[in-house]
Amino acid sequence: LIDTLNREDASLEANLESLKNKRELLKKIKDSYHGFGGAAKAILQKNIDNQSVIGSLADNISVDSEWSAAVETVLSGLLDSVVVDSSETAIQLVAELRDGNSGVANFLLSGSLKSTPAGDAPAGGKSALEVVNGPGLDSSHLKWLLARTWLYADDNNAVMAAASHNTNEHCFYVSRSGLLVSSD
Repeated sequence: LIDTLNREDASLEANLESLKNKRELLKKIKDSYHGFGGAAKAILQKNIDNQSVIGSLADNISVDSEWSAAVETVLSGLLDSVVVDSSETAIQLVAELRDGNSGVANFLLSGSLKSTPAGDAPAGGKSALEVVNGPGLDSSHLKWLLARTWLYADDNNAVMAAASHNTNEHCFYVSRSGLLVSSD
């Protein structure tokens, strides 16, 4: 019995060590902004203690797991956007990038404008606003986009909803697997 318990303890210790190593690796990847554009990465790393730089959009939202592929499809070009507290901060950071020939980055203003609320979901659809959470939603620009993004369980329903689109609003219809169909 003692030998069995010792083997089990050793196995648990090895699993714990493996999980600690994995956690440390994921933390390093997150802290290095792996996969982000060079300019966004530079801004985020340089301004880690700057209260005016809230962080990346990816760090400031969470998504219901069943809809992650769909939301990632819609936001893929924005996830490395730098969320800032004011247009003044964005202008200052853009000037720094320009002056240093450091490239370009996307900026989202937190709580900047009044956003238009989402209308009723087209048949069978679900508003992307229902599955995305976190402080990143303080950006009215992100709310505007998500309020015009409708999620569907499968590709066929997303395509059918886009085909039956009957408003002047530009909308996006996205299947759970990530197929994106624009209203135009």
